[in-house]
Amino acid sequence: MDISEVVQKVSLESNPGIVDRLVDILLKSKGANKVPSELVRDFLHYWRKDRLADKDGVTILLEAAAKMDADATSKELAEAGFSEAAEALTRALKAE
Repeated sequence: MDISEVVQKVSLESNPGIVDRLVDILLKSKGANKVPSELVRDFLHYWRKDRLADKDGVTILLEAAAKMDADATSKELAEAGFSEAAEALTRALKAE
């Protein structure tokens, strides 16, 4: 999945709380088996380094959250005011 278009549409300056909301999806979802172990390692690395809010961290976070629960991820993006990002995520998932 090419998540780069989605990441470009997420401005953490306008809503830094989206990182925590996406982490909640990862922690509460039952779709852990849908995420490759390499992506989980990357997520944990960025989390430990407190870098989930930088561009690379958001990329990893969005990709993992979308794989676990695409609907919840899209909904959180839209509710946080990132409707264009939610639409881009939907397009990226359909292109897979």
